[in-house]
Amino acid sequence: MDGREKLDQDPTGQSIASALAPPHRDRSTLNRRDLMKIGTAMASAAIAASAGLPWRDDTAEAAKASSLDPPILTCGCPSNTCSSPSVCTTNDPAHRIILQICAGASGAPAGFSVQWTKLPAGVDCNAFVWPDSSDPSVCSASFSGVPGTKGKPGSGWTLGAGQCVCVEIGHLDDSVIGVGLSGCGSDELDCGTTYVFRAFAHNDPVSGKGRSSFTPNLCCSTSPCPGECTCKTQGFWKTHGSTGDGTTACTNCHEGNNSDAWPSLTGQCTCTSGDGLCLGTTCYTKDQLCCILNTPSAGDGQPANGLIILAHQLITAKLNVLNGCTPESTVQAAISSADQMIGNLQIPPYGAGYLSPDSVSSLNNTLDNFNSHCETT
Repeated sequence: MDGREKLDQDPTGQSIASALAPPHRDRSTLNRRDLMKIGTAMASAAIAASAGLPWRDDTAEAAKASSLDPPILTCGCPSNTCSSPSVCTTNDPAHRIILQICAGASGAPAGFSVQWTKLPAGVDCNAFVWPDSSDPSVCSASFSGVPGTKGKPGSGWTLGAGQCVCVEIGHLDDSVIGVGLSGCGSDELDCGTTYVFRAFAHNDPVSGKGRSSFTPNLCCSTSPCPGECTCKTQGFWKTHGSTGDGTTACTNCHEGNNSDAWPSLTGQCTCTSGDGLCLGTTCYTKDQLCCILNTPSAGDGQPANGLIILAHQLITAKLNVLNGCTPESTVQAAISSADQMIGNLQIPPYGAGYLSPDSVSSLNNTLDNFNSHCETT
């Protein structure tokens, strides 16, 4: 490629004339104003190239400054958003995930796109770094807002501000108007697997607003594979987690070649807000929960602390419920009672809370029985 060809292209390889030409006009009919814009841009590119500087398309920069708000993703589909074309429930939760997409304040007038991939073992959802969108591990689905014309129906994927729709990832149909699938977008999901999702609103050609930024990562999991025990012991969770923060030994819940089997804790702190689990009225992160599991209930020459004993079983029970193990009413009541008993006590090593072993004995036995039985799907 000679110097002239380089000056005729921006850094993405798109010709400047193509980039600035009006979208619905044949290039042979450009008027004088169009030609002046193209000439000015080409001159700017030539000046930048001669100075060793990258060429910047100010038109593109202006578009970026006026972009749509990103949508909001949620695992599952609340009943109040269950309307056409939503898919609100799935009959195969081991291989499909229902995802809710709600438009931001500026809506998604031209639809939206969703991407997903498997969350690697030991990687926190929020810390996951996406590969390039063209990577074969990234699955994609586009839901285009196609307006109805001449009596023909539109796509239904146009969303107003705050409007929501639900889709069934793992069972998408690209014969539906406006749905386009690429890569592994049409593939069934793997059972017992956590997936990470992100989405963006398409650029709106009517208002001229550019596409939104990607949403924050959201992780959702398929149900365990058939025949797999969904209820695990605390010993399992202590050895099938992540390696922790790398600085505090007790946060390491990983052993050997075990994968990180902990279910996603994103948004599970219902007592406050955030990611983790509530024990009593305090929210503990994944690393903190692991550290509590690794904390002995009795120190050298010290009596046992019933608070730690109960916390071990409560953490295990809550992880099992998130893993798909179904608690009976007595177990649900024991979980609630354990939270009430713990209350605002801070569990060691994050506080000096204490309960007598006798006071937690009954609840501890109920939760231990639940955590120790094998329930298959």
